[in-house]
Order: sequence, then structure tokens, then C-alpha cells
Amino acid sequence: RHGIVMRDYLLTSRAVDPDKLEQFRMAHMAEGFESDNRHSMLHSVAYVAFQELATRVSHRNTGHQSGDPVCDRMLA
Repeated sequence: RHGIVMRDYLLTSRAVDPDKLEQFRMAHMAEGFESDNRHSMLHSVAYVAFQELATRVSHRNTGHQSGDPVCDRMLA
């Protein structure tokens, strides 16, 4: 859900070109993602667990740095 909220914020605040954003989104969806799956399942689960926390911290810091109270609350 964060992705949808962030996209909507960027569009309504006019921080990005909506046509370019849609082009990038469609390219990403068309190309997809393929894991090389070199690691064990346990390694993959541990990585995702740590990455989730790192992403949360990164989003929170981005919100604080934005100087925009709406963005700050959204990414808190």
C-alpha cells in the first residue's frame, strides 16, 4: 500500500511527470523480476526480514528530510 500512497503523493504534489512515471511503471511491470536464487530459503527469509526494517527506516528518514508535513506523516 505504501507504493500506491507514494505514487499518489508524487502525482498530486506535481513532484514528477505523470507520463514518465507511468512509462517507468509499465516498463518495470513488463520486465518483471527474476531472482537468481543462489541462496538458501533461510538466507532469503532472513534477508527480507532485515530489508523490511531497513526500508522502513529509509522511508521514515526521507519523510523527515522532505520538509513537508504530509510527506513526513505518510512515510512515518
